[in-house]
Amino acid sequence: MADNSKVKLGAKDALIVVDVQNDFCPGGRLAVQKGDEVVPAVNALAQRFANVVLTQDWHPPGHQSFATSHPGRKPFDSIKLPYGEQVLWPDHCVQGSDGAALHKDLSVPQAQLLIRKGYNKDVDSYSAFLEADRRTRTGLEGYLEERGIKRVFVCGLATDFCVAWTALDARKLGFAAAVIEDACRAIDNQGSLAAAWEKITFGRRRVARAIVWLGLALGVACAAAELLSGLGYRFGWWSFREGIAVMRVAGWSALGAFAVSLIGVIAEGAAHARLRVGFVALVISALALGFPAYYYYQVQHLPHIHDISTDTQNPPAFVAVLPARQGAENKTDYSPQTAEQQKEGYPDLAPARLEVPPPAAFERALAAARAMRWDIVAADPAQGRIEATATTLLFGFKDDVVVRVTPDGAGSRVDVRSLSRVGRSDFGTNAKRVRAYLKALAPT
Repeated sequence: MADNSKVKLGAKDALIVVDVQNDFCPGGRLAVQKGDEVVPAVNALAQRFANVVLTQDWHPPGHQSFATSHPGRKPFDSIKLPYGEQVLWPDHCVQGSDGAALHKDLSVPQAQLLIRKGYNKDVDSYSAFLEADRRTRTGLEGYLEERGIKRVFVCGLATDFCVAWTALDARKLGFAAAVIEDACRAIDNQGSLAAAWEKITFGRRRVARAIVWLGLALGVACAAAELLSGLGYRFGWWSFREGIAVMRVAGWSALGAFAVSLIGVIAEGAAHARLRVGFVALVISALALGFPAYYYYQVQHLPHIHDISTDTQNPPAFVAVLPARQGAENKTDYSPQTAEQQKEGYPDLAPARLEVPPPAAFERALAAARAMRWDIVAADPAQGRIEATATTLLFGFKDDVVVRVTPDGAGSRVDVRSLSRVGRSDFGTNAKRVRAYLKALAPT
């Protein structure tokens, strides 16, 4: 329970403070790292409760849970005892020792009951309710029932053993139970903390993990659908408009995948689970969402044109590519309306001026076209014209490009035009291509 300040407490609630003893604090025989940090948290927390119970590990010398009671064994080994698996501990909290005493700064004067556990030499006891044989009761259950307690909040040392066992047994015995994480510290021996939280969170990790994996699967499916939207057009499975529709649906679905993944990550965090898969799911679904979202933004904010020219008054003309454009949806006419829309949407596009004569400018323009990885259809130095075809990455759209080199004083002027074969809007692709070409053409 991360924020207990918002929980409304009443007469039917009790705080169980587990084993805040010297041996479990720094310098003790079984010290929990930063175990003493729970003391001020517990002191502050206890002031909010009318009912407080303290517990105390209280072992006799030579207890069965001590590694020293088993020659050849060392602390944190595991052995089989008649009641099950037992972790062996360093000698700790021996009855009457200073290590068994409650921490000197623990201040809970309103506590009504102190439960001592582990005093049976042959049976360990983590839980404040039941000893490790799972039969012997400490009496805490009866006390709480007599007091009319319905809900318990557990804190203290250590999260992964006595605190966890106490909370789990409280639930089994019919009490509502929560662990106050900020007022606990753990031993964390060989993954014991993660295992404890798995049980404490009552299966929420499994639910959170299932949500995360669902988000991941949805994100991957959306990404795959977006990839197929273009490949399907390339392979002739559907028209480009149907492909765009597939991408649109995948984009909206990716929004749902992102939401599911985010819910899963939040749930994993609340259940103290590792978030690696959750973050992967978030990244994949975000990418699957971002791709169509970017193009949607382009459509909404850019002019719906598919023909871009650096010379809007006298655009370079296509000649050599015309046979390849037979049957193309978009014609090669550059209309005044297109010119106006281009000026409004792409006011930065202008011819390039090179301080070299036309022959040298032509060679530079041709080299730049090849660097763009266009398929060169024609290169006519006498006419100062280069024609090529560019292919987009995903859908494989064929866009035709013509470059014109003309004299300009002592230098040369280079104009470029890029025209899509299909589609009313080019999503800004032609303008982006023209900008990239002009950049490649510029002197370094």
